[in-house]
Amino acid sequence: MSEEKRAKKLSPARFEQKISRRDLLKTTALTLGSAALPVVSCSGGKVPPRKIRERVIILGFDAVSPVLLREFMDRGLLPNLEKLARDGTFTEITSSIPPESPVAWSTFSVSAQAGVHGIYDFLNRDLQTYNPRIASVKPVYPKFLWDLIPLGRPQAIKLQTGKPFWVQAAEHGIKSAMLEAPVAFPAYEVEAESLLLSGLTTPDIRGTQATYHFFTTDIYSENIKDTEFGGKLSVIEFDSHGRAESTIVGPWNPITRQKRARLMDELAKRRSQGAIAAELVDLNRALDRLEKEDFLTVPVVFTLQGDRSRVTIELQDQKITLARGEWSDWIEIEFSLNFLIQLKGITRFIPMEVGGDVKIFMSPIEIHPDEPVLPISYPPDFSARLARKIGLYKTRGWAAETAALKELKLDDKAFMEDLDLIIDKREAMAFEILEHERPNLFLEVFSCPDRVQHMFWSLVDKGHPAYDKDRDKEFGNAVLHVYQRMDTFLGKVRQRFEDEDTFLIVMSDHGFSSFRKGVNLNTWLVKNGYMKLKGQDDPRYNLKDLFGGGDFFVNVDWSGTRAYSVGLGLIFINLKAREAQGIVEPGQEYDTLVREIAGRLKDFRDPEDGVRVVHNVYLGREVYHGPRIDEAPDLVLGFNQNYRVSWQTALGGVPPEVIEPNMEKWSGDHCSVDRDLVPGVFLTNRKISLPDPDLRDVAPTVLKYLGCPVPAEYEGRDLFEKPAV
Repeated sequence: MSEEKRAKKLSPARFEQKISRRDLLKTTALTLGSAALPVVSCSGGKVPPRKIRERVIILGFDAVSPVLLREFMDRGLLPNLEKLARDGTFTEITSSIPPESPVAWSTFSVSAQAGVHGIYDFLNRDLQTYNPRIASVKPVYPKFLWDLIPLGRPQAIKLQTGKPFWVQAAEHGIKSAMLEAPVAFPAYEVEAESLLLSGLTTPDIRGTQATYHFFTTDIYSENIKDTEFGGKLSVIEFDSHGRAESTIVGPWNPITRQKRARLMDELAKRRSQGAIAAELVDLNRALDRLEKEDFLTVPVVFTLQGDRSRVTIELQDQKITLARGEWSDWIEIEFSLNFLIQLKGITRFIPMEVGGDVKIFMSPIEIHPDEPVLPISYPPDFSARLARKIGLYKTRGWAAETAALKELKLDDKAFMEDLDLIIDKREAMAFEILEHERPNLFLEVFSCPDRVQHMFWSLVDKGHPAYDKDRDKEFGNAVLHVYQRMDTFLGKVRQRFEDEDTFLIVMSDHGFSSFRKGVNLNTWLVKNGYMKLKGQDDPRYNLKDLFGGGDFFVNVDWSGTRAYSVGLGLIFINLKAREAQGIVEPGQEYDTLVREIAGRLKDFRDPEDGVRVVHNVYLGREVYHGPRIDEAPDLVLGFNQNYRVSWQTALGGVPPEVIEPNMEKWSGDHCSVDRDLVPGVFLTNRKISLPDPDLRDVAPTVLKYLGCPVPAEYEGRDLFEKPAV
């Protein structure tokens, strides 16, 4: 590599951008050495649990749609939910702006809008580089003595602010149990002998949500590179004995990170002293060698049986033989950082083809619940205790294999089998804790309704461009199947654990809508004169770019750009004194610009049929308030039914067309759809007094029922209070 190219690739500023993006998630695998430091069992805390008769059970069924729920109930397909509605209350609940799970569940938990909790989207942006970054968590890396011994544990900083109501309850003596607690990673201490298992935002061992492996002999039909959602594709070649070797890529190596930073500092120092390229050869070679050490890896061997009907997988000291379409049990995998530090995870395999070409899917590597590399539960050993009771389970917050199904690396049958296993384990967790721990406040969030609707909505909406009649025959009831599993689970909970003192809530954080067309917001901004490009072609981005160091907005001319979009329907003004290359003056120019953009977007119509694309546009300064208002987007779009922001816009891309048909299996959504069009559901076993519940109302209602004070900063209402006349 030439000195000029190296300087460009590894300049200190560029290197820091690369690492910060990669670290955000792809390496919350932060990885590293926490396994070398013992996890201590403790119930800690200063507040003992107090004995009360009242109990609250909250079952969060993510993204359950009031439209579908009413339809299925009217058809008599959900008897337990129908009975709950008759016994108490069934109504819609207003979601957050925007109606995305990390925003909505944060709004639910801290009884406040995003100006307080600071989670406006799955993504936010770096004000210096304009690059997207993960909004919910920030990694902190330990240093290593002699590039060997960690001088501390890796950490992940939770970026959500505000006080979850279960923390408030526990501080007042209410023993609580939160399973799959949303936006609660890393897990934190909770008083009164309470228990917490983190859910949404909890990463895999690599720090991502979807880094699966796909091993294939088919080099012609497969595009052998990392996929849009971050899957790692590897070509395998079988020898005459039917044996093929490959590599599993694990977490980012933090010692390599430290070595590279040290070499870069030395390189910068030598350059500042006037060193020429020839004098830097050794440093450049050392940096080249480090690229081979970026990730921890382990070997894997595949052996075909004689008739090619089965394949044997050898991984470390484990050997399993599987037929086509057969899921393996959990397989433990251990990555060695050095002789002191090993990192453990768990994964599963399924051969998708073994006859002609061989195609083998390996699920993302979960953080091992027995020896978590990062805090996924409180007390720290709770995840291990739970595994001993119910067996190994997925620890990722986004547990379903939606990325692999979207990218056709799994088929519908394999996806649904895996989804059923997730539900089995979530139910087992609930029964174990409710039966043996007897908490007075219990919360569990089931994400599977959301995931199945994302992937099978085109079978609900038969006008969807991706509707497939043959697929409908076999999997047309996939969404109903998951709703019925939630219904059956509810019936068991009511039968076993509900009494006259139990306040039972079943709710979703938002509803659902069809995703027929994707809207490229940055393209709209370009064509309407708000964004200026330097070149004609803009690259397509994938999640590897987000997590692995890609450059975003490469063709954007910031000196002529007044607005840009990152995330799922967020628009930011290129504001002076805020953005690094801002050109818009605060004050009147800013105010005029945001209102102009909002007005033009409200008038934006689909050229194909004249339908309004955008249902509403919210101005950040008007709908948010609180200590995190400076991080708020300037405009938040609420799309109409059937439209959603495109994947490329979420990552800052500028594709050629403004509107594109969505032909993928990921065919339904709620992100960037106007919240008025996708309300959630709210059912309880009691009659509420207020007719229009909001996500923020749940926390104060629960705290008052349990006899706990409601924090003054909570924005919600007690749903049992009579409305003011």
